[in-house]
Amino acid sequence: MLAFVRAAPDYIELPEDVAQPKRGDFTQWASLIADWAVPGPHLKDIRAHLKQVSNSAWQLANWLTHTSNALPIDAELTMDATHHVLEIFSTAVIRKESDRPERCPQCASVQMHRELVRRFLQRQPLAQPQDAMGTHARPWMRMKDAHVPQRPTLSLGQH
Repeated sequence: MLAFVRAAPDYIELPEDVAQPKRGDFTQWASLIADWAVPGPHLKDIRAHLKQVSNSAWQLANWLTHTSNALPIDAELTMDATHHVLEIFSTAVIRKESDRPERCPQCASVQMHRELVRRFLQRQPLAQPQDAMGTHARPWMRMKDAHVPQRPTLSLGQH
């Protein structure tokens, strides 16, 4: 976890009124990375989750480091917690750095079809004419099944 936050000064932009923490201050860096990666009031729950999980994993790792009665399974649990922290922070950074739109620019829907997102990320045309009428002024709406009518479901193994 320390290796992750030690790289933070190279890629996050700190607010001008915030002093740079020590490189070994994991909890402070994790908080700053969360603030940078998921800014704004509408993302407060994601930000809080990042901070809570990182603090919990850090406390667990410190406990494991300093305890004399830990079992091998405790080390596995700590490794899993560490992996989870790195995974969710990596996802948050990717979210911040990606060009993926949060909402359909035409109708503001958050339920964009995965094919639409795939084409967007691959810089492919977002729509192809469905009939002989040619190009439509609203390509996001032209794409067949561009919006999912219900919440997307995740199967095991997807993030």
